[in-house]
Amino acid sequence: MEIDDMKQAWQSLDRQMARRYALDLEQYKERKLGSARLRLLPVKLGLVARMVVGVAIIAASASFWTAHMGSPHLIVSGLLLQAYGLLLVGSAAWEMQMLADIDYAAPVLAIQRRLAKFRAWRVRLVPVWMITGCFVWIPLTLVVFKAWLGADIYARAPEVVLYFLASGGVAMLAFWLIARWVPGAASVLNDSSVGGSLGRSQQVLNEIARFEAEV
Repeated sequence: MEIDDMKQAWQSLDRQMARRYALDLEQYKERKLGSARLRLLPVKLGLVARMVVGVAIIAASASFWTAHMGSPHLIVSGLLLQAYGLLLVGSAAWEMQMLADIDYAAPVLAIQRRLAKFRAWRVRLVPVWMITGCFVWIPLTLVVFKAWLGADIYARAPEVVLYFLASGGVAMLAFWLIARWVPGAASVLNDSSVGGSLGRSQQVLNEIARFEAEV
């Protein structure tokens, strides 16, 4: 075999191997990206559940406070619950849009940035959920007792509501102290709010990025 023929044969073999490698890499990325998307399914289902709960709260609280226009404290309780329902729906809709904007045909780095942005958004909301969680149960209790049991807690014993508020304040202070002074508590709180599914999806993308960097 002539030298030129050997060179052509080697070049042809190199091209075939390159095409084969590119195909294998693409198939590997498709499998991993499919896994990353699948691992976000619990996050998406959680957002749907949050929106459903929010809509239910909005409808129920609006019906409640409009039916008690003569009682300012009941109107305030209903409006606070309605605002909380709007917060649930609005935040869920925004996060759904953030996930929908992720283009899985884009480079892995671009997808990683989108998920990092989504995670940062959820971390910023941690104080919001902490504060609302410490206090939203108060108007909820007033509304439930009035709507289901016919008992107006504030009208009968306003000091009980003050006790509720104090309890909420103590709970919020306790959360703040734990997050600030207990080692690792803030990270645990953030991770629990972000969701383990998002972290696992990011791990899959990191595997793809490392694989591409090694080859």
